[in-house]
Amino acid sequence: MKRLLLFIIILSLGACAYVDPSITEPTKIYKDAKLNKSDVIVSAQPRSRQQQPLTALFMPFYIQEPVTDHVELGRELGLLYYQTWRDKQMFPIFEFAGTRRYMSRDRAISLARRKGADLVIVGIIPHLYAGSTVDDTDITIQLRIYETKRGMLLFSLAQAGRVEFTEKKDFILFSLEDRMPSSPLHQLVRSMAHDMAVPVQSWLPSPGTPYQFADNRAGIVKAMTAPAPSAAHPQDTMVGENKNSSMADASAMERDLRPNVLTTGVNLDIHFDVDEATIRPDSYPLLDELGRALQSPELKGKKIIIGGHTDSDADDLYNLNLSKRRAEAVKKYLMDKFQINPELLSTVGFGESRPLVKNDSEAHKQRNRRVEVRLAE
Repeated sequence: MKRLLLFIIILSLGACAYVDPSITEPTKIYKDAKLNKSDVIVSAQPRSRQQQPLTALFMPFYIQEPVTDHVELGRELGLLYYQTWRDKQMFPIFEFAGTRRYMSRDRAISLARRKGADLVIVGIIPHLYAGSTVDDTDITIQLRIYETKRGMLLFSLAQAGRVEFTEKKDFILFSLEDRMPSSPLHQLVRSMAHDMAVPVQSWLPSPGTPYQFADNRAGIVKAMTAPAPSAAHPQDTMVGENKNSSMADASAMERDLRPNVLTTGVNLDIHFDVDEATIRPDSYPLLDELGRALQSPELKGKKIIIGGHTDSDADDLYNLNLSKRRAEAVKKYLMDKFQINPELLSTVGFGESRPLVKNDSEAHKQRNRRVEVRLAE
């Protein structure tokens, strides 16, 4: 009967319960301390979605509470928050101002502008109590994101979190005790960083594309007008007559790296001179197919986004700028030869931030050095 009662109690606690059985003493049951978080409060955000990838500078947090070593702690928590966002690959170039202490809004914007960043992210902690493993931990984080060109506020986000410490409870058959994280404050900050990334990610461009490759007009039109493929079952075939075996060989790895998004567009295997935005003549026929496709009844007059991608052979900033110039070169080709209205053609550079496959062979690098063409959202 006692065992049955213990079994029922453990089931009621769910997967977070851990049991330390004993014959001579009451059984000890541990459960993970609960993270209690408010909803993310979004008091300012852009109305329309961002099409162009942006670079960002993340500043150390400013802690308003009179805590010991508040400068170093603000840097530590800011770095933890930054690392959580960096792992999400939200920005093609994302830097933490690690050697800097908290700056005022204007000085932070000025620093980010000098570094060439599009955005600066400033965090304030108006309330903090870190009880470690012996008391409650509470924190409130306010996050503001400014664009650096004009200093305009884009996002204002806030969230509060708490990890409650409860005393050990002794019963006749067992004792119940919360198992605190090794660092409740760090776990809480990481969890809040995940939550507060959601509205920003929904504003940024989609993290990737499961586009097919195409090599002729019919294939391009079909890929850009058919219903968007499900990312759970992405298509990985060449649309057209000519098949590229090196591309097909990479399909399994590419499926593993593709994100769960639904899109309508096409990838093109356009070749450029090394480290240049000059289109090689052997890619002119494929660009001519693209131009004819954009003049077809299905696509004529529609707004198009041309995206450039590179491999990882150079540094992030170099590749980002190179990919932008290559997208502009494709736009110019379409304007000059097919007289397509430039207002219908937008360009974007992704650099090396969105590889289809790992950059571990020349064939894979060539696959990543692609041009994507998609309908504007």
